[in-house]
Amino acid sequence: MEVRRTSLPTPDTISQDFTLYRGWDDQLASELVQRSTDVDIMKWTPRDHLERFANQEAANIWFHRISPRIVYSLYHASELAGIIWYSHAPRTDIPENYTMAIRLYSPAKGQHLATPLLLATEKDLVQTTEDIAGIWLETDSNNEAAKRSYSRAGYSEASRDNHRITMTKQPSSHKK
Repeated sequence: MEVRRTSLPTPDTISQDFTLYRGWDDQLASELVQRSTDVDIMKWTPRDHLERFANQEAANIWFHRISPRIVYSLYHASELAGIIWYSHAPRTDIPENYTMAIRLYSPAKGQHLATPLLLATEKDLVQTTEDIAGIWLETDSNNEAAKRSYSRAGYSEASRDNHRITMTKQPSSHKK
């Protein structure tokens, strides 16, 4: 089953050279397989290459395994520049019930897009999804760039375990 991607308005904080989409299709699955071998992705999130996006079938299984999984993709011209996904994933140790992950690829690297992309997708998520108690994420404690971006987007550290940090955020209310 393929979910169609729909274009969203590009926020003023993101260059108009980029286009933001919500949804999933086979083209995105294929592009994620290709992007999973980027050097930074292999360093910080090796599961992308080894599991989630090892091939197109694995990518489609990953997408459909959890519902809802809300995926946003950022394109520069026709090139995949980034992806953010949110999933309903409650935990017993924190009240936040959605998790998120972000990947930025070469067209978006160095463009300072992580924070505006997080804020734009969060706004859309809150407008289109019910019962969001908050958002949590995990990151490597040594990934300083990621921690700065998450902090700028309003996330704060909730806990540490070995080399991982859990950060949480209560999203702003943007309901229509």
